[in-house]
Amino acid sequence: MADITEKQIRVRVAEILGEGVHVAVEPHPGGAMSVTLDTGAHTAALDGHPDSGWGWSVDQGEDEGFSGHADTAPTLQAALELIRDSLPD
Repeated sequence: MADITEKQIRVRVAEILGEGVHVAVEPHPGGAMSVTLDTGAHTAALDGHPDSGWGWSVDQGEDEGFSGHADTAPTLQAALELIRDSLPD
């Protein structure tokens, strides 16, 4: 599968989470991406690649350190939908 672009990520985030979400994308060698989403009230982090899936966390505490994501999804779209569904109203 082809690498995903920053623009494709931004479009998908806007479609699923809305236009008001701030998106920061950090590309890594080999096509992997780290994505930070800020809704204003909540923050989500995603790390992944289209070929291997996406790990994600919502509102991870700064004092917890990073030991990977407990939640995973096979696609970016699925990860974003799960993030949307996990956000409090």
